[in-house]
Amino acid sequence: MGRAFKFGFLLFVASSIKFSFSFAKEPINALASTRDIASDHPVSVEQVVASGDLGFTNVGNLAYSVTIQVNGVPFQVILDTGIGDSFLDPLSVASPPDFFYTGFNSSADFGPTVDFNGTIVLADVTIGPYTIKNQAMLLAPNSTSGSPIFNGLMGIAGVARTHSPSRSSIFKTLANTSFAENGIPVLQNLFEHQPNVSDFISILLSRSPLADQFTDGGVLAISEVVEDLAGVLSLPPLESPVSDVWDVIVDGLYVNGQFVSGVSNLTAEFKAENKLSLPEGSMLAQLDTGGAIVLAPVQIVNAIYGNIPGAVPTQNITGEADGFVLPCDTKINITWSINGFLYPMDPADVIDATTDDDGNLFCFGTILAHTLLNKDMDIGSNFLRNVYAVYDFGDPDAIFVKPSVRLLSITDPETAFVEFDSFMLQLILALEASDQSNATSTAALPVFTGSVPPVTLTSVNIDDPIQTAAITPIPLNANSRIAGALSDDGSEAVDLSTVNRNSTIILALVVVVLVMLLVVIALAVKANRANKGYRAVPSTTHFGTTKLFEADPEPYSTPYDSRPSDTRAYRSGALRADV
Repeated sequence: MGRAFKFGFLLFVASSIKFSFSFAKEPINALASTRDIASDHPVSVEQVVASGDLGFTNVGNLAYSVTIQVNGVPFQVILDTGIGDSFLDPLSVASPPDFFYTGFNSSADFGPTVDFNGTIVLADVTIGPYTIKNQAMLLAPNSTSGSPIFNGLMGIAGVARTHSPSRSSIFKTLANTSFAENGIPVLQNLFEHQPNVSDFISILLSRSPLADQFTDGGVLAISEVVEDLAGVLSLPPLESPVSDVWDVIVDGLYVNGQFVSGVSNLTAEFKAENKLSLPEGSMLAQLDTGGAIVLAPVQIVNAIYGNIPGAVPTQNITGEADGFVLPCDTKINITWSINGFLYPMDPADVIDATTDDDGNLFCFGTILAHTLLNKDMDIGSNFLRNVYAVYDFGDPDAIFVKPSVRLLSITDPETAFVEFDSFMLQLILALEASDQSNATSTAALPVFTGSVPPVTLTSVNIDDPIQTAAITPIPLNANSRIAGALSDDGSEAVDLSTVNRNSTIILALVVVVLVMLLVVIALAVKANRANKGYRAVPSTTHFGTTKLFEADPEPYSTPYDSRPSDTRAYRSGALRADV
């Protein structure tokens, strides 16, 4: 991958957000039930093996992909909870498979600047142990041109068969045709035709400091949960306020102990249509595994980064403020309040590092400003790495399907604060090594092929109250260890002797790491230690939308002594990218 690929990819994500859809519901009678039209190519699902390798891969914390077999040919596709469409680039694999062409074309709208036009085809799609026969997908030749990290995208947001909310352009195009059932998204077709398979997936995303490298993605499981984290099912499900997608209500954020309420830009028409009433200061947010960052109102972004010494505001390609270039030692404590629950965010997920085409290092905030349609926030994988998530698809036969999600916090804020400097040092060293080697993946498939830490999964019927009642609840943040294990891929240490750029930042981080180690030792000896790095927020088990928050009068702040060697280049718009 190119040296500037990382930031360019993030800007691509930010500029191609998937909310340009119109959510006006068509009359229910306008669409025939998918069961009412006979198909010459009926959908069926079979379990071909007891368990299958999903090839779950983390690409430098930018994207998470899964291996699917399409008529026997492997494709590595980004897993995206934010949309219902799936597309393939047949030219990105050495030997494209044969397809059945439906004769219908579609334009899969992935945002205001990304619009994939292609033809809808049918193919047998295998994911894990299951094969979905005659699944409809969009062929988009050259859609991944220049990207070495994926061969397509698999959208898993749902669609109700009794209405057309435009979550899937494929579904909408094929409605009222003999291919209507084929156009239902991949996982929904799987659950529909495997009634004994509980209709949920669970995702535990890994975190890796290895820039531009494929590492283990964590855990992706169909109708199974990690045995040690099965207590997630004892948590109340957070039902989406909006149909067909996993939306949650963000009450606000604690930034270094200071509570920051939100600003909602939802229109009165949208709220009336969805019977949505948000408490003042709350925001509607979508959980989006297909996004690498968080997109939020500009007021939130400014509250997080605006007061940091040395922070440099940036603009997007339209000249609007969108984020900040930051000193690379910036350490921010953020705790999210979502539907009344608190979720600490690892400081390593609030900032990221990359290099420009000349190899100059810079760091930037991973929460960017963006105005969204019918959403206030898009919560990407940088937050989702801090939770173990169970995505329940809901009842597909409901008029308006409202899926739900269970989120288990797995980040210990004190540990994350202490480990931040070491993580950033590893990240910067990995970037240096990547720049010097200018290495790109030569694998036939962009998938992680190394060893994976053993994880025991258990099958659960999420709709069976007897099974779920038998699960022992676990305390929040008690299982950060397993997530940490998933982040360790056993790679060899970077050779420090090869590093010859950005030495000031690297040496500063080395000193900080050594100091933090001494601090940890000292804290371990003192039985009654005081945590000066993380200011705790009020603990709560309240489930709902009424906030019981008070601003901390003495928020934590940290000195920022070191600075990137040159930030002037980024003031003039070097962060803008052609997308």
